[in-house]
Amino acid sequence: MTADIPESKWVRCDSGWVYDQSEFISTIGSKWDLVCGESWKVEMINTFYMSGWLIGCIIIGPISDRFGRKKTVLGCHFVRCIGCYLSLYSPLYELFAFGRVIMGITSPNVTLTLYVILSEITSLEWRSTFGISWNLLGSVGGMLIPWIAYFVRDYFNLMAIYMWPLLLYFAIVLFLDESPRWLVSQGREEEAIKILNRIAKVNKVSEGLPEGSHFKEEQAKREVRITGTRTRGNYLDLFKTPNMRKRNLIVLFEWFTLSLIFYGLSLNTGRLPGSVYLNSFLMSAIEIPANFTGMLLLRHLGRKWTTGGATLMAGFSSLICVPFLLDSNVATAFSVLGKAGATCAFACIYVYTGELNPTNIRSIAFGTASMCARMSGMAAPFVGGPLGDIWAGLPSLLFGIFGIVAGSLVLLLPETLGQTLPETVEEAENFGKK
Repeated sequence: MTADIPESKWVRCDSGWVYDQSEFISTIGSKWDLVCGESWKVEMINTFYMSGWLIGCIIIGPISDRFGRKKTVLGCHFVRCIGCYLSLYSPLYELFAFGRVIMGITSPNVTLTLYVILSEITSLEWRSTFGISWNLLGSVGGMLIPWIAYFVRDYFNLMAIYMWPLLLYFAIVLFLDESPRWLVSQGREEEAIKILNRIAKVNKVSEGLPEGSHFKEEQAKREVRITGTRTRGNYLDLFKTPNMRKRNLIVLFEWFTLSLIFYGLSLNTGRLPGSVYLNSFLMSAIEIPANFTGMLLLRHLGRKWTTGGATLMAGFSSLICVPFLLDSNVATAFSVLGKAGATCAFACIYVYTGELNPTNIRSIAFGTASMCARMSGMAAPFVGGPLGDIWAGLPSLLFGIFGIVAGSLVLLLPETLGQTLPETVEEAENFGKK
């Protein structure tokens, strides 16, 4: 539409499109001609993925608590492979999007369930270290992606490089044990003892668990003391009691905020000044020092101040970006700094969430928190898009306000450094009381 010719109008191009291949040989946009009035479908791909993640957060937590962590990991990965290859070989945009939804339902929850296993078998001394260290592998992968994409600029070949190796993931069944804590919570203490004895053997501990070790009686006492009978946890348990309700509402808002900032900065890297490949590399590279910093501070400064402080840093860095948006170097630098704060806080909130909630609803707590994160994650691709078109500083302003509010609220939570994981709702409710 032109201003000087009022009667002009848009005319559909029926002769096909010619695409600039100087930077990308092919994309999903060029394959299905997602341009002009159809361009919104490109951003929707990330939203489809996040919507699947939202669905997975609702259903995977209870499945994990009901059927076990190991079965959940393997089942989710099997379905994830179906979604991956459906997207890879889909002849239609709709099937591609459906495959992305399946991937969203399963892929993040494989990682989340593995994290629950990790948190339930790790000792107090090493829980924060292991809880963050595995994020480093994801950061290394994120650093490799832009370099691979630089040399492989065809979307199909690039997806194939990422997706076909997923078949090797099934080898995890040879090494993955069920969580002993989950087995005990289900009254299967004999299986838990076997796993713990095997762990002792691998770690070359001369003495395993004594033959007469039993967890069943103590677990039953705890549950009878609270409910009068053995029951499984549910979503309502997160909010039934005053202290848990206040803490979990803060935790959920923190997850929502960190996802908004983290994915808002990551998915909209292409809008930053400079090379999209270099900016993507920097956005992933900053995660490594951020994770190492979080690992160090969690052990010495504690969960509360590390998580809250990193969130505040992300918020203030985003606000500082606003007056410098016209300066490419300054805007990029503070965007990278904001991503560092969000990365550090994201790694810490995983540890914090697991330590604030009891074993029987720990997976449900992670699922609910992740569900809140997906709500903002679904909006993240559009925050830097349409909102950025209204005013370039609006996304950074939004990130900053949310970061400062969430970081301040986290400072109201009790410190969990060096504390034993709560096993019941009663223990979690009483935790931190003076």
